[in-house]
Amino acid sequence: MSDIAMPSNPYRLPLIATFFLIIWVMDFHASMLGLGDISHYDEFLTLDRSTSFAAQNDWWNTYTAHKVNFNKPPLQYWMSGWLIEQGVDLTIALRAPSFMFGGLTLIGAGLFAFALFPKVPWTVPVTVLFVASSDRFWGASTMALLDVGSLFFLTMTFATIHLALRAPLWWYAVALSIGLGALQKAPIAFGFATIYLVSLGLTGRWHGHRFWTFISNRHFLASLALALVLVSSWYLLQFIQHGSTALQQAVGREIVGRLAPSSASGQVRDLREVLSHMFGAEGAVRLFGLIAAFWLPFRLRRYDLLPIPLVLLFYAVVISFSDGFISHRYTLLFTTMTAVMLAGAIFAFSWSIQARILTILLISLFSGGPTKPPSELELMRESRVTKQIEVLSSVAKTLDTERRLFVCNWHTKERFSPGNISYYGSNGRLFVQVRNVHDLPSVFRSGTTSSALEGLCRSEDLAILRPFITDLQILSRDDPYVHFYASVRELSD
Repeated sequence: MSDIAMPSNPYRLPLIATFFLIIWVMDFHASMLGLGDISHYDEFLTLDRSTSFAAQNDWWNTYTAHKVNFNKPPLQYWMSGWLIEQGVDLTIALRAPSFMFGGLTLIGAGLFAFALFPKVPWTVPVTVLFVASSDRFWGASTMALLDVGSLFFLTMTFATIHLALRAPLWWYAVALSIGLGALQKAPIAFGFATIYLVSLGLTGRWHGHRFWTFISNRHFLASLALALVLVSSWYLLQFIQHGSTALQQAVGREIVGRLAPSSASGQVRDLREVLSHMFGAEGAVRLFGLIAAFWLPFRLRRYDLLPIPLVLLFYAVVISFSDGFISHRYTLLFTTMTAVMLAGAIFAFSWSIQARILTILLISLFSGGPTKPPSELELMRESRVTKQIEVLSSVAKTLDTERRLFVCNWHTKERFSPGNISYYGSNGRLFVQVRNVHDLPSVFRSGTTSSALEGLCRSEDLAILRPFITDLQILSRDDPYVHFYASVRELSD
């Protein structure tokens, strides 16, 4: 790999280029934070959880639909909640943490490139450019979601691992990245770092970083203890407050339940599905980046790079057999890995400066370039979601305090987010939502509905509810929704 920078000061021009690139793309997208409104299904969960701290007067638990919820830790929700308390515009307060993590990810991507290719300074701005060319990166950075925060902490974990192999004090930065990442969404960085270090140790005979080189280091051991304390802190606090139920939901259902292999052969994803998931409709950077990840270690004989393709391969195997829902958004985690390996691959060829520049620009432009118009970022609310908010707000104004709100929520393509119902329609009270029509008998038998309920359903749902309700009274119609009162029938066993 050759260096195209000035020999006397090889990092000066690359760092200047990186600085102005980050300033440019962040400034361009910053104006979009106030455009439109939150509209994504999970953004309403962020809204509900971020506003619940003040509403419940409790900053040590996260709440969904006015009940303590253990699905996600609170770090990003705390940030939005604090901004809301300071009087920041609601939409901006919810999006600002994601945008901040997006900017930090660009810096982390540059650090990652420096850690992997310290003798090739121009990989730093090229890596940042490739990350900034990702549609999903900016989509996550301008919406009130947790994904880009996870990407930042994972990027910093991988970057600081490589720095720690040369300067062991960096192990403490690894621990902080892992620990804070676990408080932001889930112990994703911890899991990936474990795979990364195991891969590094298993391939140590080819690059010298054997298990013993870091396991025997006192800074590694101290940072490992720090990481374990940070990763377990939130789960321990929830266990102390709420017992084993917290761990069953946070660990058993959210982590193990998603990734555990399925016992049904029909659940196994075929190769086409896995590849489609891995490529993620991300254009040239993702496709060529994945190819570069598997090719570059052998091209350069840099076998210390093998953990990156092995991590990607491990993820592909896990999702092939996992029983739970694996969102396409999870592949955002690959963004910096594929970008840095693609940048390294371009400088692995003995090309002229002009050929490299042309290749870099073509890849970036083919991916849409580093600046994305609002129309590509889903910032504007769909009419369907606007309608839902209008109907829920109308229901909230007349909600009967003696009746529990009941929402028919089994229409998959037009489903209400529970955060949407909670924030706009529930008036701070518990409600019942039925997400599967087959659950209706058990819901009505369980007593979770009051004997007199207030319902919000689509017009065609009333026929489905007839066996379970009586004394139907229509309060208002706002096509396709119906707001009604009813009494609950007594069901025989």
